[in-house]
Amino acid sequence: MTIPWQNFQSVIQPLLVELYPELGDERQANQEYQQGQELRRTLLQQLFSELTPDNEDEQTDSFVQACLLNDFSYPLIHSDLMALARSVLGSLVNGQNCQEVIALNQGFDRIEKKVSVAYFHHYLRKLAVKNHIRLSHLANLSEKNLLVHYQNHLQWMLQLINQLQGIEPDPPVELDHNRCTFGRWLHGQVIPMIKSTSHFKEVERLHIKLHKLGKDVLTQHQSDRVSHKQLIHLMGRLDYISLEIGAEIAILNDMMMITEYHKDPLTGVLTRHLLDKILSAQIEIAKATESTCALLMLDLDNFKHINDTYGHLAGDMVIQNFTDILKRTLRKSDFIFRFGGEEFLVLVPSTNAQDLQQIAQKILIEVRQQSILTPQDQLMTYTVSIGTTTIEPSNLSFVTKEVVNHYIGEADARLYLAKRNGRNRVE
Repeated sequence: MTIPWQNFQSVIQPLLVELYPELGDERQANQEYQQGQELRRTLLQQLFSELTPDNEDEQTDSFVQACLLNDFSYPLIHSDLMALARSVLGSLVNGQNCQEVIALNQGFDRIEKKVSVAYFHHYLRKLAVKNHIRLSHLANLSEKNLLVHYQNHLQWMLQLINQLQGIEPDPPVELDHNRCTFGRWLHGQVIPMIKSTSHFKEVERLHIKLHKLGKDVLTQHQSDRVSHKQLIHLMGRLDYISLEIGAEIAILNDMMMITEYHKDPLTGVLTRHLLDKILSAQIEIAKATESTCALLMLDLDNFKHINDTYGHLAGDMVIQNFTDILKRTLRKSDFIFRFGGEEFLVLVPSTNAQDLQQIAQKILIEVRQQSILTPQDQLMTYTVSIGTTTIEPSNLSFVTKEVVNHYIGEADARLYLAKRNGRNRVE
């Protein structure tokens, strides 16, 4: 049944105003929020003020394109449409021709479905671009190690997206988690040191969950009663799990790299020899997994005084004690470098600014609690100053030596600030 939309303008337009009530003082301060709300109301007013049975498809398409152009999320637009539909139908249910109310409900359903379909295909295109970008970041790595398997997983994701877009992938999407390329690696000859970790077990769990979701997506997509709203939700979960797999693989890769690279003979941590190479690789990995990474620059306070007062043997004991603290405080996947004599650099993958501060404070507190017995049977304490910086790889087009040096310099500048502000602190 076609809808004479123009007959309901006197009901719809006032309810649109009620749908977006005047903002309170607190929200009025948020100008961006208010402008977005006003624009969404304007777009809905345009849609329904010009809507007729003959132009329903064209008007809905224009509405969706305007929403996408303004980067309005699907949940927001869907919520607006459903709220308006409930208000309109609720106001008409008493005293209105029953057939017209039913037809109007069906009209709202058609518009909602068109919006959901358009947003679903838009989301698939964005997801395909994201996965191609992730693959390009991995392609820039000179040593992929375990990340070559994550590349295979991303290829599987692109095959699934292609099938949902109506492009038959070659080879077809493998829905059995044991038989896809990534799954065959998981269940094949994996390095024992990696396979015994909790991170590897988490990858296995996530991979099974991902394939189940993939089956659900294809089943829903092929259904006669397909819900594109549900498909958008399922694809969002699938993408999130895919990134979780990437983050876990990156941690496993870090653990493997740490066992292979040069170690300092006194402390057993990494030397500066491959610092640039490792840091560049980690920033590229962070770009591919859409995560942040961070740096700690740490320097033992008044270390010359320790050597002069207690001797160089005692100084070595302090350095060894400090590296023991770092090893037990940090994760096995974090990179600890002996940057200079008593200066250390720590690269912390998959860590944001808030978590980084907590890590730095924990190290600071641990050091303050230390008491070391010197070769002369004297009790000795020491402190450390720490500079921190986070790296947002999404802001970087390319990872060059200059980029690496910039972030090291930023952490060093923060360390200098900690020293200038009294030592024994985090900046």
